[in-house]
Amino acid sequence: DAGRGRAAVARYDNAWTGIDPLQLLDAADDTITDPYWHDQIAARRLSMLLNVRGPRAGADAALPLLARARGEALVFACMMGGYGLARLGRLDDAMETAARGEAARRELSTPVAWYPWWHDITRCLTLHYAGRFEEAEELATTQHRQAIADGSTEAQATFALAIANAVGDRGHVRAAVISAREALALDQ
Repeated sequence: DAGRGRAAVARYDNAWTGIDPLQLLDAADDTITDPYWHDQIAARRLSMLLNVRGPRAGADAALPLLARARGEALVFACMMGGYGLARLGRLDDAMETAARGEAARRELSTPVAWYPWWHDITRCLTLHYAGRFEEAEELATTQHRQAIADGSTEAQATFALAIANAVGDRGHVRAAVISAREALALDQ
């Protein structure tokens, strides 16, 4: 089961083009009996649910996983579940889920394959939705600086966009445009 589970998760993480990633997960899930690997696959499925069916489907599917998953499956369920909860306006739940996911990520002995900073972007989004724009900007700026130090253009672009949103909604149009242009330039 561990070999099949690892292979399915790795294939899914690399299958964003050309192959239906859900077929990969479903095929592996049908042959696995270990609950740990079922949770790993279910956690990966959450990102597709968010992308295809929206935040409610992603959050609803994440809730049972949040109750039982451990390890990387919990980290990933918190990433996707927290994001979905924020988008649904369940802001306290989103903040709690992001914090729980970050704590679980720190306990792992190996790094996660996906965006270790995703819990922070969920917190930025949640603060923004709560109207706490200055706090959202502060967190996004801190993470933006860290992204530059780490050489992560993907994180840099993501947090530049978070900065643009936070300052734009406070009426700082010029600063928002500068940050949005940075995000767009890095996303090319």
